[in-house]
Amino acid sequence: MKRDFEIVKLKFDGPLHLSRGKSDYASSHEILHSDTLKSALFAAAQLAGLDVAAGQISEKDNCRNDFLDGFTVSSAFPFYADEYFFPKPKCDIQEVRECGEKDRKGKKDIAFVGQSFFEEILSGANPLSKIIEKEKHVNEIEVLGAKRFGKFASEKMATLRQSDKDFFIVSEDNVMMRVVVPRHAENGDHNPRPYYVERMFFPEAGGLFFFLEIKDEKHRATIETALEMLGESGIGTDRNVGNGQFTHQFSKLTLDLPDNAESQLLLSLCCPSKTEAAALANAPDGTTAYSLVKRGGYISSPAENDNFMAFRKRSVYMLDEGSILPKGEFRGVLHNFRPEIMQEHPIWRDGRAFTLPINPIWND
Repeated sequence: MKRDFEIVKLKFDGPLHLSRGKSDYASSHEILHSDTLKSALFAAAQLAGLDVAAGQISEKDNCRNDFLDGFTVSSAFPFYADEYFFPKPKCDIQEVRECGEKDRKGKKDIAFVGQSFFEEILSGANPLSKIIEKEKHVNEIEVLGAKRFGKFASEKMATLRQSDKDFFIVSEDNVMMRVVVPRHAENGDHNPRPYYVERMFFPEAGGLFFFLEIKDEKHRATIETALEMLGESGIGTDRNVGNGQFTHQFSKLTLDLPDNAESQLLLSLCCPSKTEAAALANAPDGTTAYSLVKRGGYISSPAENDNFMAFRKRSVYMLDEGSILPKGEFRGVLHNFRPEIMQEHPIWRDGRAFTLPINPIWND
């Protein structure tokens, strides 16, 4: 069945760094996680002077916020021209390699698939079997069919030259050295310390996109204003030097989805409720596939007291993008990550799920 979705395309004016953690700036995420996106929109709406704190309830088992409850987003994934990329689902799909296992060392596995491949995977097919790698020379791999570009697989973009495989990140030198000067001596050390930040650059036709499902249209104007403000202030690391600034565009995307699917595919992070976690744990063997990612980090708050930025949020593990979940309703929950020492306002982390139906492949 064909289904239309509303999406938002982000086109970046400069570099972008999506942090993996304070100790690892040298590499950047290629996905803008859904919980980061919603938190950033909430903070941007506050900076714009909009009242998004109405209807807040912050309790252990019952967290609610009228604005955050009013819409759901997926994580943001790469696009290039009219090709949209999705995370490869965690079921048994892979390209065929004729080289030996030892020759696979250092070779990038496919992480993103184009729309046509993605729709085939949702229906229960394995389109990546069309991509066959075999050893050409000692340190060279030939890709038959020219449908693979690094970690990306796309049928629509098969005409691209193999030398263009890094179309997603365009930079001759995408790692920049920065220096931190300690405000206070650490073990008696006042010396500046260098660190390195990987910066992603997008070509003119590329960027990130995410699905937007607005459940209450009264919030649309607020979301649009928040996107404008967020685009001006930037998202990610080093916003104070111009990183992460973007312009946005609302658009439509039509996907061919399977009828009567056996499972559902997660396109966002998800923090399941206790009932949902139990259903996931008790699901029959061979019907689910997922991995966990720890979410936490330091507080970034528009509140007047900048000292909050020295506080760490409470942490939680979430299911990550590409996970296969049981059939049925799987919503996820909203969490308040406010540390106990801070009482001024909640620190929201939204773990609500955005899913699509899938008939996953499970090899015996």
